[in-house]
Amino acid sequence: MAFDGTGYGDDGAIWGGELFVGSAVDGLERVGHLRYAVLPGDDAAARVPLQALAGFLAELPGLAAEVAVRLQLPERFFTAQKLVEKRIQTFPTTSVGRLFDAVAALLGFTGAISFVGQAAIWLEHLARQAPLKTAYPFPWDGRELDFRPLLQAVAEERGPMEVWMGREAPPNDGGISLGQAALAAAKRST
Repeated sequence: MAFDGTGYGDDGAIWGGELFVGSAVDGLERVGHLRYAVLPGDDAAARVPLQALAGFLAELPGLAAEVAVRLQLPERFFTAQKLVEKRIQTFPTTSVGRLFDAVAALLGFTGAISFVGQAAIWLEHLARQAPLKTAYPFPWDGRELDFRPLLQAVAEERGPMEVWMGREAPPNDGGISLGQAALAAAKRST
């Protein structure tokens, strides 16, 4: 299983949600993947989660229009949506990383990212604060993981929220290092 952001697939698509069977010696066969969506705007979709959201929501046209109005999404979303509708600068993808970006945008991460994985980290931060509940639907038909029911459920549940993140330390390895240093200092002083 390979779930990541961006890789060039054998079929010319942007991969990132693949299931392989085989070995390094005998070779690998791709036996499953995330359902295809489109990414509008080339590399920009990896830097602006709203663009990934426009591409993934294109698979749910009625939901896309409703979500855009209800959440008052920024203009960037509508620009990306036009690219998708006209099939200009769009690329097929199975990227789970871009799905994380799309869900983050759906939940309020509407700016550009500053570092790789930022939207996913933000999404994880939200998930850790959320009460435990049953899993979102993410059906597997033996060949594809279908993200549409998951996006539908998240969109239906989406309500007003405020996310708090630290400003003094980054929420990545730099923040981990700072936490380790603080822990070591605290142990040393006792």
